[in-house]
Amino acid sequence: MTGTSNRPILCYFLLQYNRWSRILKDLGLSHIAAWIVIPLVAVIFFTVLYHKTDWATPLLLFFQAYLTIPLLDRLRNDFLKSIYSNKLYWNIKIIENCLIALPFCLAILFFDRFIFSFAPLLLSLIFAFTPSLPRIHKVMPTPFARNPFEHIRGIRNSWFFFILSLSIYVISILVNNYLLGLFCICLIGIWCMTFYDNIEHHFFIWNESRNASDFLWHKIKNGLKHTSILILPLGVFSLIVYPDRYIPTLLVLIYSLSLTLLGIGSKYIKYPQKYQLKDLLLISVSVVVPPIMLLSVPYFMYYSRDRLDYYL
Repeated sequence: MTGTSNRPILCYFLLQYNRWSRILKDLGLSHIAAWIVIPLVAVIFFTVLYHKTDWATPLLLFFQAYLTIPLLDRLRNDFLKSIYSNKLYWNIKIIENCLIALPFCLAILFFDRFIFSFAPLLLSLIFAFTPSLPRIHKVMPTPFARNPFEHIRGIRNSWFFFILSLSIYVISILVNNYLLGLFCICLIGIWCMTFYDNIEHHFFIWNESRNASDFLWHKIKNGLKHTSILILPLGVFSLIVYPDRYIPTLLVLIYSLSLTLLGIGSKYIKYPQKYQLKDLLLISVSVVVPPIMLLSVPYFMYYSRDRLDYYL
């Protein structure tokens, strides 16, 4: 009876495994290679994080929260409730949240104190029993223009990330941690870059009354303007609080704005498909090693213009 009752849970996670395998395949990465690449990248990320900052453990909890919050979507959870019994539903929620917490538990256990390694597990259980986020039917106002649409949709779908980043920035000012504040600005820059992951239907591209170069230039102008609205106030405040450190602050602002250029260029390089694994690797390296963007951004823009020429 126990095996039979657990079969729906196994089927659910097998379905999720197949779904992610298809996503990885679209990126040009087999699910077998993913078992090698993803853990390796995670180990490198955790190692660099713990060697570069004293706030590694709180930041890992922040990343865990960012990955877990989408599981609180009301529409998703209502669907699960409609096809599973109440017991199976709660089992799936707890297992899902604990699976997300597992790599963070291992990282904290290896790099930090043993007692802190239970924090991700505790956080996952808190999220598991947190009520689903209500769906807001009113349109959330934003300081962005309607066109392009990326920043409007991005901030409405993940506004909680901006709130969390802003909260950490305020904490960095209160505890006089300059580097943590810069890190928050970088996080918001990376967040804005992810707005360009969603590719619009080719009909909307074809409907534009611009050529490929003008279309990309229009995207760049509006993207930089919208990203500036989010990060410049924090950068200016950092300049006021730490006037003697203006050079690192300005470099971080330039880096964060450059990420928007990277997102725009990579969005259309394989249009109407998403970028492939080699492009994803170049994007990742560019984010970690900013000087590479001097080459990667022109590269993405050049080939994106060629792809868009067919539709414009």
